[in-house]
Amino acid sequence: MVKKIENKKDEILESWKEVNFLSCLKNEASSNKLKIPQSDFLDKGNYPIIDQGEIFIAGYTNDKSKVYSGRLPVIVFGDHTRILKFVNFPFAIGADGVKILVPIDNINVKYFYYALKRSNIPSAGYSRHYKFLKGLIIPVPPLDVQKKIVSILEKAETLKQQREQADKFTEDYLKSVFYEMFLKDNFKFITIKQGVLEIENKN
Repeated sequence: MVKKIENKKDEILESWKEVNFLSCLKNEASSNKLKIPQSDFLDKGNYPIIDQGEIFIAGYTNDKSKVYSGRLPVIVFGDHTRILKFVNFPFAIGADGVKILVPIDNINVKYFYYALKRSNIPSAGYSRHYKFLKGLIIPVPPLDVQKKIVSILEKAETLKQQREQADKFTEDYLKSVFYEMFLKDNFKFITIKQGVLEIENKN
């Protein structure tokens, strides 16, 4: 039984390929005609704007002509920031330095996103970073293995988000309870760091 499992593992590993980043791409879009300057971002609108900033949705637009009309989902790469975003809904492109990456058909888009996120893309300040992507070698297993990897990583990501939300809720709740019950009249500042209360006396 052990030998059969090992043989199967060897077969799977042998089917993995190492592919240059550019060979993984079906399309790379960065049309200046679609890009919306930050001054034109709306707080609310029909179409979300994805830019290269840390906030996932940077703003909104009502201009349908600015909406990306290609295949979805895609990966949005911030050429200046190195930030990667997986986008599976219609969107408009914000500002400068945004590249839309569409992998070839035998590469799962979400797998490609995770592979890029785990790649070592060096920082060059506010310079362009797409040149570093061009030199990456991406490990590409068979499509069914890619989907299994994506499923595992999605579950791990969800658990991480749930843990962060629970930690934030607990911190806010503890601050509120302690402030109202014990500290309201005697102390002016409370923080909780890693489960430890830090309190400053008014005096």
